[in-house]
Amino acid sequence: MRRRVVLSFVLMIGLVAATQSGAAEAGRRTGNANGSTGNGGPAVDVEVVDTEDGSGDSGGSSPRPRAGSQLSCDRFAPPSTFDPEQYYILICTDADGQEVVNEIREFGSPASAPVVDPEVLAEQASARLSVAAPAVEMSPKTGLNQIVQLPTWMWVSNWEPDSATASVPGVSATVTATPASVTWDMGNGDQKVCSGPGTPFDFSRPEEEQSTDCSYTYRHSSTGEPGGMYQVSATMTYDVSWSASGAPGGGALPAVSGTATFPVRVLEIHAVEGVGSGGA
Repeated sequence: MRRRVVLSFVLMIGLVAATQSGAAEAGRRTGNANGSTGNGGPAVDVEVVDTEDGSGDSGGSSPRPRAGSQLSCDRFAPPSTFDPEQYYILICTDADGQEVVNEIREFGSPASAPVVDPEVLAEQASARLSVAAPAVEMSPKTGLNQIVQLPTWMWVSNWEPDSATASVPGVSATVTATPASVTWDMGNGDQKVCSGPGTPFDFSRPEEEQSTDCSYTYRHSSTGEPGGMYQVSATMTYDVSWSASGAPGGGALPAVSGTATFPVRVLEIHAVEGVGSGGA
């Protein structure tokens, strides 16, 4: 998703061309540890931005990002069509070594606040997102025997959104995962898809006064299954979206999910005729 970012003034004066791009790349490749470009331009400093303590680092060597750094940025001499006393190239890489900024800047502009495509930050935030597996509940309770021909109520107790944010100075992107549905695999080949968390059964209220749209009725016992139990799983699917601050951007991202698996024993209950009815 890496994109080459060029300042608006470059677009306005129409000086970006294939030869300039090649010169910029040459300037980048010939840069060495002490900041000299090797292409006739002046030596420039190297900096690390957006560290944990909020400080930058400027000096005559190319430091690696410190712990917590999000971007490592180098300065290089610009193409020959730009005055090297007035302009420089800023190239920034993230913690994975991916180039996320490559632009021509004017000396005196805030070098510690590079303009980053917020979609790049959204990708980083999405990688940090860790959605939870569903916390499953049943009635009869999970861990107790379920009974054939009687509906089993099902719900999850952690129906909550999760979010993560990635940022550089001046720009941030937040990714939010919101629960959308739960797919229950009942262990016997059947599935039940519930569009919400389900309704908890309230043991303090009469059963006839309650209802749910997320239940399943087993028709056969689990006696013939390994261990005498069905292996049931619940997969909670999250809709994912992102928004930006400090720059335009936002939209939908691919859905993510979390799964919980647990055993369920299902039994049949047979009526037993009374014994000793009494008589003369």
